[in-house]
Amino acid sequence: SDEDLFDSLAKSATSCSMRRYSSQNVANLTWAFAVMRHRDEEYLDCLSEVVLRRCDTFEPQALSTLGISMVRLSLAPSPPLAAVLTAASHRFSESALDVQALANVGWAAGKARHSEDGFLDRLHEATWTRRQQLSVQD
Repeated sequence: SDEDLFDSLAKSATSCSMRRYSSQNVANLTWAFAVMRHRDEEYLDCLSEVVLRRCDTFEPQALSTLGISMVRLSLAPSPPLAAVLTAASHRFSESALDVQALANVGWAAGKARHSEDGFLDRLHEATWTRRQQLSVQD
């Protein structure tokens, strides 16, 4: 069953191996948990530890995916989510953070009511500079 599969994934990830995962692998696994609405407290504790230690080194796309995944897993507000959103906001100027990733970070920040000092200014500046790339989604 899906439940058994995600219990196995959580057990594997929390047996200290998640600390060795790439940022994108951490984000992808967390996204899978969020999509399936599978909350495993041990996994979330391990995720929080990994995020707080390494999020400043995570790729922009991974930060974006983690932001929305953590909100969907009801980790908002929390210090790990705040760390992810802050780290992402310091990377807004990088071209690797596309407009969809920027929108994801903005959505997650809104849901989490995240307003760390300077966050909204950085989000505004990044959105303004990419305004030609933005489009309305149905």
